Amino acid sequence: MKLWTSAVLMGLALTCARPTSAGDDDMPIKDMRLPLERYDDGKIKTQLVAARARVPAEGDIVAKKVRLEFYKDDHVDAMMVTEECRYDRTKGTATSDSPVRIEQAGVLITGMGFECSVQDQTVKILGNVKVVLDRPKKDKGKGKKNAE
Repeated sequence: MKLWTSAVLMGLALTCARPTSAGDDDMPIKDMRLPLERYDDGKIKTQLVAARARVPAEGDIVAKKVRLEFYKDDHVDAMMVTEECRYDRTKGTATSDSPVRIEQAGVLITGMGFECSVQDQTVKILGNVKVVLDRPKKDKGKGKKNAE
């Protein structure tokens, strides 16, 4: 099963991306879109998008200028952006030491480095974590019942 999954991932990476010029030998694939996990109905659950990537026949995928997209109901529900990451096809995990930014409706999380389980859709930020909640501010005096 894992061999089949690796073959499918390799095929998808190659069909969804285009090679770069000879000077980019370290990251030969440009504009990669690689579905990492799918729902039972075949729709994308998690997708890796990268400006540049290296996808060897075996081993980890290394990508630069990365966006991990987490889908729900046919649209991107959350997005994680980082400069560089490594995807371990055997474990189904993405990791990075680079700054990371996670956006989801009403929440912005930033930090340094991460470990992400694609199957579980869980992310652990490794350091300097900052969470910003986008909530409407209440005016002073409002929200309290006025005694009449």
